[in-house]
Amino acid sequence: MNMKTLTLLLTLMLATVSLAQMTTYPGNVGFVMNPGFLGPNYTVSNVQFTGHPHAVGSFICDSCNLGLEKGIILSTGFVWGAEGPNLSGNTGIDTGAPGSSLIPDSYNASILEFDVSSLVDTLEFRYVFGSDEYPEYVGSQYNDQFRIFIQGPGIPTPQNLSYIPSNVHAGINTINASANSIYYVNNGDGNTSPSNESDYYVEYDGFTVPLTAKTAVNPFQKYHITIIVTDLADGVFDSGVFLEQCEECNYNASVPYLNNDQISAYPNPSSGDVQLEFPAISSDGTLQLINLSGELVRTERVASGSSEYFMSGLPSGSYIVKVLSDNATWIGKLEVK
Repeated sequence: MNMKTLTLLLTLMLATVSLAQMTTYPGNVGFVMNPGFLGPNYTVSNVQFTGHPHAVGSFICDSCNLGLEKGIILSTGFVWGAEGPNLSGNTGIDTGAPGSSLIPDSYNASILEFDVSSLVDTLEFRYVFGSDEYPEYVGSQYNDQFRIFIQGPGIPTPQNLSYIPSNVHAGINTINASANSIYYVNNGDGNTSPSNESDYYVEYDGFTVPLTAKTAVNPFQKYHITIIVTDLADGVFDSGVFLEQCEECNYNASVPYLNNDQISAYPNPSSGDVQLEFPAISSDGTLQLINLSGELVRTERVASGSSEYFMSGLPSGSYIVKVLSDNATWIGKLEVK
């Protein structure tokens, strides 16, 4: 039994139980990641998880020091190990899950994948990375890792989005008290006040400030996101990634031709018949129905002066609706059950 494992076992036996201000709910990622999970500009679909079933879940942290209020948590251990106070400097569970083929010498990988399409020309969302490998193992081989990959139109090979402005990928050896410290939050060592006394503080000894994954995308096209967090060199102390759920977020990403006024659809979701309303167009225009793969499903002519249009017999699915005329383009979302 190595020293890291022995220390972990002793700490777990001595730890006390506390009601944490962060609350985790394991295993319900498919329910929480609804189509609007990332905000009104994006549609999420095809959510999949690979790893131990207790290593993924949702979290609520509306009264804690994480910097995100709610979302999805991926852990190399069990998700409830992130709940505070910070009573341990080395919390961890070896889940026995395999590592990731994309990250050598890795263990206990948790891998979240989903598709996303955008109304705008930029995709961005926020996340936090934390670990109990901080601060003792900074600079060592126990450099637990995470990655956020995107692939799709214009991005033929996976591109890593987990970079900070200094152009290094975020991780234990690249964000800590000595390196890129403006992005680092020191959360104690499990034995120091106030982090070991108040459930305002999460369990991890250190974590990043909320960081933003951001890249240019083609509007109305589908992209595949893969988020991985994994132990490195051994399967002991836990690390985790928190992905923000923010249905109301609008990061001001822009498409040059996009008008601020949007299309309203009634009812939405629809059973196949829907009334669309939009600002009156000043010239004859075109109404387009586009699925989340970017395929044009239906095209209709819209007369000058029109501000509404009725569509019937639509097949089930998720759609982008566009009205194009000489003076503007309007865009909306439509769900057909």
